[in-house]
Parts: sequence; C-alpha cells; structure tokens
Amino acid sequence: INQPSAQTISVTILSVDTGTGNGSLEITTGGGTWPKTYVLYQDTASPYNDFNPGTEVARVTGVTSSNAVQDFNNLSAGQYYFVITDANGCTISSPVEYNLNNYSGPIKVKFWDVCLFQ
Repeated sequence: INQPSAQTISVTILSVDTGTGNGSLEITTGGGTWPKTYVLYQDTASPYNDFNPGTEVARVTGVTSSNAVQDFNNLSAGQYYFVITDANGCTISSPVEYNLNNYSGPIKVKFWDVCLFQ
C-alpha cells in the first residue's frame, strides 16, 4: 500500500464583508488522494467556540488537482473554517477561523496534516 503525501491547505482572505455579504475566501489544497470535498462552515456560536457548532455555508465535491483552487464568495461578516475530505476519507480542518469582519490583507494561512491508512 502506498501512503499518499500529507494534505496541505492554503487559505487566502480575498475580501471582507462591507455590510452587503460580499466577503470572499480562496482555498487551495495539495497532497492526499483526489478527488476531494471542500466544506466551508460559519461558526454560529456566540462567543465563537473553536469550530462547534457550525453552519455549513458551501460544499464543493469532486475537486481534482486541476481545479484545486476554489473561491467562496458572497460571505457575510463572521468566523469561517474549512473541512477537507479526500478520496480515502482522510479529513483535515483549518486550525484557525477566518474573520471576515476585520481585514488588512490579503491574508494567507497554510497548514497540513497527515492521515495514515492501513
């Protein structure tokens, strides 16, 4: 059995919401096994509580290496995080939340995780 390379994620805040639901995030992944599913959640707890509970905002399935860069647009102000699942069922989630209320970027965040299988 060949172990795939570790999954990586890079997230860029492209713009924040200016009161009209026009915030946007861009995600790029690598490693793992294609195809993948990208799910974006908004943290709906008050105060924000590290990813739980969250409301699913968007889902992109069938992501391949040729369309690994995905933009998520029309986002209202708030805290967001991603969960990525590859074809082997390995899941990686963003370790930080992206605040579309405060912005001075673009801000890029990159991280990775390893999912071992037998």
